Amino acid sequence: MSYVRAQLDCGGPAELAEAVRLTRQVEHRDNRFSWMHLGRRAHRPHPREGAHMQIWHNGGTGGFASFAGFDPETGTAAIVLSNTQRPVDAPAFDLLRTRQDQAASRDARPGGR
Repeated sequence: MSYVRAQLDCGGPAELAEAVRLTRQVEHRDNRFSWMHLGRRAHRPHPREGAHMQIWHNGGTGGFASFAGFDPETGTAAIVLSNTQRPVDAPAFDLLRTRQDQAASRDARPGGR
């Protein structure tokens, strides 16, 4: 949670902001919509799916699954921890997309953020 908070706060103090900036450098681009960073992936879905940036890491071990995803552009995040070995990616992406859509509609209103 601290990592996601630092990403959304743009790093806070100058020395941490530089470290956060370095974590966002593109390491490998799969295609024009998807790329990989050290230890995480990112993509920008098609406009029909919101077109909001999604940066995430997922995983699991010993009967547990997790997902941490965020969007620095809308300031939204979703963190899902589960005591099952089944992947939680689909519901986690649904939650992140819902939060992104809520932020976008809030920002589109007069007086937005």
